[in-house]
Amino acid sequence: MLAHISIPEREPYRSLWIERHIDFRMMAQFASERRDAARVGMKERLSICSPEENEAHLRQAGFAEIAQFYQAFSFRGWVAYA
Repeated sequence: MLAHISIPEREPYRSLWIERHIDFRMMAQFASERRDAARVGMKERLSICSPEENEAHLRQAGFAEIAQFYQAFSFRGWVAYA
């Protein structure tokens, strides 16, 4: 099982998902500087794969029967078998 942030790679969808993630984390109540820092951190420091990339990485690692079983905002989960 694998679960983490996984959002579309193409713009403007990627930025939209990052904004939603920040809003969901209740950062709307924080100062704009803190929101800006979170946005930069997600865009530049966090390694985020698209759902398609995640499935491709699992296949390349030798897993089969890959299926997404969970999604909540920007978090997704997959199950796969070795």
